Amino acid sequence: MMLDSHRPWTNIADLLSWCDEFRVDVVTLWLPGDRLDAVHEAVDTLSAAPARWRLRVIGSLDLLPAPAAARLAGAVARTAGHTGMQVNVAVCYDGRREVAHAVREVLAEHAGRGSSIDEVADHLDVDQLAGHMYTSGQPDPDLVIRMSPDQCLEGFLLWQAVRSEFWFWDGYPAAFRKVDFLRALRDFGARSRRFGA
Repeated sequence: MMLDSHRPWTNIADLLSWCDEFRVDVVTLWLPGDRLDAVHEAVDTLSAAPARWRLRVIGSLDLLPAPAAARLAGAVARTAGHTGMQVNVAVCYDGRREVAHAVREVLAEHAGRGSSIDEVADHLDVDQLAGHMYTSGQPDPDLVIRMSPDQCLEGFLLWQAVRSEFWFWDGYPAAFRKVDFLRALRDFGARSRRFGA
């Protein structure tokens, strides 16, 4: 799920409840990193839900002030034992930065083993990079819902969404209702997916 970065999001718990109802396994919410008060409020609320959701914060958290990053890490730790839906919260997130991060991680891993740059180039593949993405170990999204009058992706999950279906809703997140969510699912269910073929 993609959230517009300029408007408040007030019904995250409702959205996640709808996802629970339809047995969605993983949801990724993109929250504005420039509004840390809203991010903290959302993450604190989600982590306080009794044993419902497992939180994972993704993005360039090194760009956050240390106390803010620690607060987010604490929320993630509080939900580590939960068995419910995985909820990724993207903060200070940029898809190109994520790909660059993955490449750096792969290079550092090979350098630690003493590999030459030629050896790295010979063996570098999609699976290696995927293993170093922020969402490693998770399935790629089937559906990306963009909530904004703007019909663009703004770099959201560039790597992971390469074969995703997209659904654009011409409104802001705070006004998104269950009926809109159901429309997105119905439209998605009616599509013939080609997975890049």
